[in-house]
Amino acid sequence: RGLPPSSRGYASAPWQAAISRLLREPPLAARLSELEVRLLHQPPLPEGELLRSLNAAVVGLAARGGEGEADECLGLGIVRAVDPASESLLLVTPVPPAALARAAVLLRGSLELPVALLQPTPLTPASPYLGANALRGAGAGNKQMRSRNNIKRASTPRG
Repeated sequence: RGLPPSSRGYASAPWQAAISRLLREPPLAARLSELEVRLLHQPPLPEGELLRSLNAAVVGLAARGGEGEADECLGLGIVRAVDPASESLLLVTPVPPAALARAAVLLRGSLELPVALLQPTPLTPASPYLGANALRGAGAGNKQMRSRNNIKRASTPRG
């Protein structure tokens, strides 16, 4: 499968059609205990941080290779949500269910979720991550930052 070419990028009609098809797919639930999660290009994370790093991430889906063989890449998916309480995740992927049944490894690399998937579509509202003035009410960081020019610096003795 090729990606649709366009001079307008993700805003073009072919891209929007492909994105809409992906968003129409029902998410699949998977238990984290049944999957091996491998972090690529980064140091190991604590268990709680690992789950957070998977949320809204583009992941590789792989089947384990045999003894001395490399894992087989089955395709890519997007982790739509992570539930730490049940240690499960929701995954959206165009990988066919027959191939997906063989997936045993999630590969978390440095691919970022395209901003186009966070934009509003006929199927989804705008993402809260892109909302202007999203913290208007209560919450940390909801006010404009003020400059503190009146603070004197402590002088350090020269020696």
